[in-house]
Amino acid sequence: MGTCRDIVRRALRLVAGEPGVPDGAEAQDALERLQSLILDIPGFLKNAVWRDRFVSAAYTAKEGDRITVTAPGAVNLPTTISAYGELRLPLDCAKVQILGDAANAGLWIYSVSTGAWCKANGLELSSESPFGDEDDEGLAAQLAVALVDEFGGEVSNVTGATATASRASLRSRFKKCAPRDCPQEDYV
Repeated sequence: MGTCRDIVRRALRLVAGEPGVPDGAEAQDALERLQSLILDIPGFLKNAVWRDRFVSAAYTAKEGDRITVTAPGAVNLPTTISAYGELRLPLDCAKVQILGDAANAGLWIYSVSTGAWCKANGLELSSESPFGDEDDEGLAAQLAVALVDEFGGEVSNVTGATATASRASLRSRFKKCAPRDCPQEDYV
């Protein structure tokens, strides 16, 4: 699975042709931009549907839960989902947000290709990409487009098209896994 450093390296190569390993202030700036573009994907935080939960004891999250932990207690990310009487894996790009005093507080995304939940906030260069390997090229293209103004240079039409397609794909995947099993007034 790719790391954020891999995505930053690829993006900087697309913008400025820099083949080296990114480090220092330049890499940190690019990582901050990567973090903000991930959080700005429509359907993830912006224009998102969440199911608010307040828990004070052990709880296993459901897709689309925004959980506020009100007393010490473990919140588990789901490994299976019970839907319509059958068990299934979480949907691709399912999300869970855990707030409060929990060991695993943060924003989490499920990737079907990796079969795991990945943290999507508080990213570091050594962090795994919150999406599967199939999304790394698109994230790098999105980051390259976002970095053009800051680093100079230009991106090719192919990179621009890849960035646009990647953003649309991620937006669509987030929208498909929005929770639909709760009353409209629970949507945030």
